[in-house]
Amino acid sequence: AYEVTLHELGEVFDENLKQVALAVAHHHPEIEAGADPAAPRKMPELPRFFEEEGEFDYVTLVWTPDGRLLASSDPEVKVDFVSKSGLSTTEGGGHLWHVYSIVTDERIVQAAHRFASREEVAAGTAAHLVVPIALLVAVLAVLLILVLRSGFRPLDAAAHAGQLSASDRQRLA
Repeated sequence: AYEVTLHELGEVFDENLKQVALAVAHHHPEIEAGADPAAPRKMPELPRFFEEEGEFDYVTLVWTPDGRLLASSDPEVKVDFVSKSGLSTTEGGGHLWHVYSIVTDERIVQAAHRFASREEVAAGTAAHLVVPIALLVAVLAVLLILVLRSGFRPLDAAAHAGQLSASDRQRLA
């Protein structure tokens, strides 16, 4: 259940990364490649809801084509620069990250999600499924036993009818 859950959630998270990168690429034109390179800008803060929900393991980064960081949603998180469009896996800050990059003429936008977060979500989801699956297996086992018993009743009756009683065997001997 864990492996299937991890795979399915991975596909959902990869699509989310793509959508986040597209949103940043199209809705932040104020981040120009010619901006002051002295210090990367921090993107606007997330709404308080996300901060209250614990770890929000998505990071968005905007780079110049030559690899200079222009903006980051979390400057504390270091994710390696990826200059190729599409999905990739990279390291940053001691963690593995799934990264979706969009390369334009002016900039490279990356949306990254911490790999361990996917594993945590998959493990939590699989753990929630253990009890219902165990109950389902138990119910199916009971139903199988009941069906098999009712199916073998005619055979039992025929076997008993074919057996000679002890008194019948003594008379025949």
